[in-house]
Amino acid sequence: MYKYGLGILALLSLTFTAQARPRIEMTGSEKSAGQVVNSYSNCVPHLPTKVLRASAPPRGPQSIYSYSDSAHRKLEQRIVSYSAWDGSQWAPAQVQLNSVIEEEARRANLDPLIIEIIVKHESAFNPSATSGVGAQGLMQLLPETAADLGCKNAYDPVQNVAAGTRYFADLYRQFGDLSLALAAYNAGPGNVTSCGGVPPYEETQNYVASIAGEYLSRRKKRGA
Repeated sequence: MYKYGLGILALLSLTFTAQARPRIEMTGSEKSAGQVVNSYSNCVPHLPTKVLRASAPPRGPQSIYSYSDSAHRKLEQRIVSYSAWDGSQWAPAQVQLNSVIEEEARRANLDPLIIEIIVKHESAFNPSATSGVGAQGLMQLLPETAADLGCKNAYDPVQNVAAGTRYFADLYRQFGDLSLALAAYNAGPGNVTSCGGVPPYEETQNYVASIAGEYLSRRKKRGA
């Protein structure tokens, strides 16, 4: 009886250990085409994934208006403060963020509205924002991603938005779909490709649904 009791306890212990194993944080630090920008997912293949069905992203091809087609080529004025290096020391500085976004969107031929929404969701327009995994600045660039994109100071609003916009534009050209480009920005293009769509990670699903939903509800064509 004692022997069997020990065996049952051991089995229960193994079962509890397997269930209580901490989930692995995947940072998506692949180096293909400037991986990965913002965050991570707590989903790994051998563990169940939690997806919020209510916030699943819209289905079907979704397009982003070009810069010339957008009615949002002029955004609401927004001035942000940051620390700039003047060659000898760090000094307080300000920049008109809406103008930076408008110019970088023009260069990338993207609707400035989508970049503004991404910046809002990533950092709440805070140039000093830093995530728990080390993503930096307005568009939350990981240090290795920033380096790949030629961004020397990810806390500089101009450098950050220029690099982040260029990277997102590349992802949109690669996948040709708003939701897929957003998923790639959040979880990495490798995960989007391997999953054949938006990865079933709760964070990524919510990220895509939130940004795509806001963009599709606010976008407007020029002259419409």
